Amino acid sequence: MKNKSPLLGGCLCALAALAMAGEPDAPGSSAAEVDRCLEQFNGPHSWIECRATFEPDAQARQAISEITSGMIRNASCQTDLRLERKGLLGTYLVGGVLQLQPHDVFCDLYTEPYVLPRVKITVAPKVTFANQTVVDVSLGIVSIAELPPFVVAPLNDAAESKFVRGQLAKALNAFLRQALAK
Repeated sequence: MKNKSPLLGGCLCALAALAMAGEPDAPGSSAAEVDRCLEQFNGPHSWIECRATFEPDAQARQAISEITSGMIRNASCQTDLRLERKGLLGTYLVGGVLQLQPHDVFCDLYTEPYVLPRVKITVAPKVTFANQTVVDVSLGIVSIAELPPFVVAPLNDAAESKFVRGQLAKALNAFLRQALAK
């Protein structure tokens, strides 16, 4: 089953620090934002709307560096979530693939000598569910604005690496467990 909606773009997208690996500290830049995302997830509205900010942990920063051959050392990303509850929960409950519409994520990328601020990365994530569990997440990078090809290539490789996909699935499962527990 394939659903298409401008869903969970951010919950994934900022996605574990655009994950270039690693579990996000938490969606939102503060406890209030985390609570807002969870509150909206369980609220009466059709859409969940909140800001998600993600930064990788130490293990993820090491993986970022390894996957990109030292090109990128760290990342800090944010996105405004607009998540359709029905599409997410339907695919979660019955299983299948949830294909998301393109969604913009803004990241500060840290190289050895520089910070590349507010890099716009457009992603169209694909989330695979089985037995009420996220089993795979592909970021599906559509474009990375204003970066030279020698930086774009390692980012694309990192985004589709087994490590990053696993971290994204882990982070999304943790969020869903917390949201559905309320």
